[in-house]
Amino acid sequence: WLVLATYTYLLPVKSDPRPARLAAFLRHCDMRLAVPAAIGCISLAFFTWFKGSPHFQLEPFQWIKGDGLFKTFTRISHFQFLGEAYLIGPCALLIGLLTALITPLRRSAIFRQLAPPLGLLALTLGLSLLLSGISYYREYWVLPRQWVASLALCCLAVLWLAKEMATVLNQRIRLLGLPLLGLMAYILYQSVIPVHQMKRNDLRAVWQATTQPTHQPITPMPAELKLPANNEEWVALANQNIVSGGKVWPIFRRFYARPD
Repeated sequence: WLVLATYTYLLPVKSDPRPARLAAFLRHCDMRLAVPAAIGCISLAFFTWFKGSPHFQLEPFQWIKGDGLFKTFTRISHFQFLGEAYLIGPCALLIGLLTALITPLRRSAIFRQLAPPLGLLALTLGLSLLLSGISYYREYWVLPRQWVASLALCCLAVLWLAKEMATVLNQRIRLLGLPLLGLMAYILYQSVIPVHQMKRNDLRAVWQATTQPTHQPITPMPAELKLPANNEEWVALANQNIVSGGKVWPIFRRFYARPD
């Protein structure tokens, strides 16, 4: 949050220029909320990760080899809200970075207008890469769940960028930005509808299980159970455990154990 607070404070706002002063920055952070949150976070850390962590010797890319690092980082994680058009985000960022290297274009009014959302997108992906780098250095798994906070920020940055691009087009020709916004809405619709349908079915199943519980005998864990070889097999085994009922099977302790 400190990185984002600093970024939003330093954003150039024409109608409200902000001096680079500590007092103004503290007012921007709203210390009434920041101080209790920091105390809570540090207190929690004091009883957990501040005490240290074990030395891992895991394969960092064990759980993302199937789809590849790039696709996992973009299509399955940060830009999944764009569906099959997930390359829009990386391409927009790449074009923005290349433009920033060209002095005349960097000084143009259009680039200055698009720079804030592009900067947020670059900052978000940079934080994810930093977390992944720490996991790699500690010989721990690089997992998509480490990028959860960045997913929401990427969505915000891309939508912000689309809005600014539409504004630039409208400044040239009236209502020229509407097709761009319509295209973005269509892309989001194509990716949101399947998720909505899946969640609707899940909620319906949970509601039926809650209002009409079924009583069935608990099935113990099979005596000869093969250790799952990948994430999909672990998920299938977890679903089997759920259907069987009872406690979590002891085999799931091996999920966090060192691979054989």
